[in-house]
Amino acid sequence: MNIAGVLVCTTPENIGSLIAALESLSGVDVHQVERDTGRLIITIEGDDTEQDVGRLKQVKALDGVLSADMIHYHFEDDAVDPKGISTTADLGSADTPISYYQRIKST
Repeated sequence: MNIAGVLVCTTPENIGSLIAALESLSGVDVHQVERDTGRLIITIEGDDTEQDVGRLKQVKALDGVLSADMIHYHFEDDAVDPKGISTTADLGSADTPISYYQRIKST
C-alpha cells in the first residue's frame, strides 16, 4: 500500500465545498484544515503509484483547487531480490504530512 501526504490550497470561501468534494473521492482523507488561509492536508492511499498519481490528478482537477502538491510519499514493498537483499526502503526521518504542514505554517 502507498500513502501520499498532499498539501492542497484553495481560497477560504471555497474551503467548505472543497472538503466535501475531497471526502467524496475514494482513497482520500482530509486530516488538517486551516480555514483562514485555505490550506488542507490530505492523504491519498492506493495500491500502486499509477493509482496514486491518478487520484492526485483528480484532486488537482476539483473546482476551487489552486494547487495540490505531494509533500510526502510512503510505499511498502516487501519483495526480496534474488540475492536476499530486502528492497524495502528506509527513508529515515522524513517529515510526516502534519509535521511538514506545521513547519511551513510557522513561516
